Amino acid sequence: MRRNVKPVSGRITIESVNKRQGFRFTPKSAALTAGVADVFNFTSDFSVALRVKLSSDLGDVTLLSRRKPDGSNGGAIVHGIQGIGGIGFLAVPRVIVPTPCKALDDWVHVAVTFHGKEFLLYIDGKAIGVMELPVIPLASKEPLILGAASAKAHPFDGWLDDIRIYRRGLTATEVESLAYGKEPASPYTPLTPAEEAQVRKLVKALGSDSYPAREKAAKELTGMGRKIMPLLKTYRDSEDLEISLRVKTILGELPRVEGDK
Repeated sequence: MRRNVKPVSGRITIESVNKRQGFRFTPKSAALTAGVADVFNFTSDFSVALRVKLSSDLGDVTLLSRRKPDGSNGGAIVHGIQGIGGIGFLAVPRVIVPTPCKALDDWVHVAVTFHGKEFLLYIDGKAIGVMELPVIPLASKEPLILGAASAKAHPFDGWLDDIRIYRRGLTATEVESLAYGKEPASPYTPLTPAEEAQVRKLVKALGSDSYPAREKAAKELTGMGRKIMPLLKTYRDSEDLEISLRVKTILGELPRVEGDK
C-alpha cells in the first residue's frame, strides 16, 4: 500500500548505501510516522515487509511498530529486544521471535506474515521463525511508527527501505518474490458491479431482525470467498453493532479463492 510518512520532528533524510536508497536513522533521530489508520491494524490476516541495513549493532531497537507501549496490542519488527538475537518480531501477548541476522554487512529483507494466530518470520525470502499465538492480537489504536517504538524510544542506527503492509497473509512464494524485488500478484480479482451490489445487500441483511435471514446472509457471504474481503472490511467498524460483529467473524472464516494459496 502507498501512504506518505512524516517525521515526528525535524526532516526526513534519505541516503544511498550499498547501491540502495533508504530512510536514514540515527540514535538521535526522531521516528517517522504514517499516522493512525485502520489499514495498519495488525490482526488476524496481514503481512509486513521491509529492507533494513544497520550502521551499528546497538541492540534493543525497533524498526517498525504499531503497538501500545505496555505491549497489550499490536506488534513490532525489532532488533535485539531484551538482549535476544538480531532482527525479530515482537507480538502480543509478549511473544518474541528472534533471528541471528543483524544486517550489518548489507541490506536484509524482512517479512512477517499472519494467518489467523500463526505468524511466520522471513529473512531474505526464507522462513526462519514460526509461532502460533494463544490469541489473535488486538487491533492497535497507536500510530504506525518507523525507526523507533515511539517518537524517541528504542531508535536504531541504520536505513529502512521498501516498507510494505498487506491486508492478507502473503504466501512463501510471494515473500520470496518480494525479497528478489518482484511485486506479487494480488489474488483478489475485482468484483463485478453485480457482485459488489450482492455483497452490500447481504451485509445489510446481517442486521436483520430475522435470525434465519442473518444466518442465511452470513452463509452466502462466506461462500463468496476471500475476493470479497477488501469490500467486506469497509463494514468492519459499522455503527450497527450486529453487522460489525458478524463482519469480523466472517472475515476470519472466509475460504480461500483461486490464486490465494
